[in-house]
Amino acid sequence: MSEIHLTAITKENWYEVASLHVTTEQSKFVESNATSIIQQQFEPTLQTYAITVNQQIIGFVMYNRQLEELNGYWIYRIMICDSHQQKGYAKQALKLIVTEMKQLARKPLIIAGIHRENHASIALFKAVGFINSGHHFGKEPAYILSINE
Repeated sequence: MSEIHLTAITKENWYEVASLHVTTEQSKFVESNATSIIQQQFEPTLQTYAITVNQQIIGFVMYNRQLEELNGYWIYRIMICDSHQQKGYAKQALKLIVTEMKQLARKPLIIAGIHRENHASIALFKAVGFINSGHHFGKEPAYILSINE
């Protein structure tokens, strides 16, 4: 399996990141990358990255570097372009994100709200150690990873 990297989003690559897409079924679970890139411009505590493999952009991630609900750090988005799914890239990327977020370490929780029908994302986050906390963010169950473990 090829090694993936988190790469800065720049004026040279933002359009390619914004043009990535998931499957039609998955699109109801995640905002567009373009919307997320714009959101980050107005919320400076958000961190965004392109997910790359062999210097090719295959995905996108966004998380908040500031404490939020449930006194933790939230992963807002993670997506892999539909043509690169089922190759283990999302799990590799999520592990990289968790490693980076551990450096924030002022509080021991990393959290993601995942739509209850998004079974692929639920399986992904569970595979990395997140558990359903019983809390909700809007209608989405909150999955939590304690980084002190």
